[in-house]
Order: sequence, then structure tokens, then C-alpha cells
Amino acid sequence: MDMNATSVAANPTVCRCFGIRESQIRDAVAVYGCETVKEVSGATEAGRGCTVCHCKIRQMIAEYQRERAALAAE
Repeated sequence: MDMNATSVAANPTVCRCFGIRESQIRDAVAVYGCETVKEVSGATEAGRGCTVCHCKIRQMIAEYQRERAALAAE
């Protein structure tokens, strides 16, 4: 596997309609404070097409919030 294929595998596309990758959604949540699919859509366009990615976006938001809560509890 070449480096480009490795980087794509490590950063898969979440929203196929607009080509939005996991890292872009993570940035929207962590950097811009997006807490809903609607907010992520506003920041990245992810989820504005067929809506199949909404579940994955919700999972990513929840995962970030759990990680943040765990760090705060330390």
C-alpha cells in the first residue's frame, strides 16, 4: 500500500455526496464546537445531501463528547 492509500484509509470519507472526510468532521466538532449534525453540516456541508452519513456524524460527535468528559474528570 502506498502512502496516499494509507492516508486515505486513515481518514475515510464520511459524506460521499460532498467528499467530506472524518478529519474535517472532527475539526468541525473539536475546533468549531459543532454539537449537532446541523451544525456540522453548516461548517462542512457533510449531511446536506442524501443524509446517509447522519448516523456516523452523530457517533463522531458523541465520541468526542465522551472523550472530552473523560479528560475533564481526570
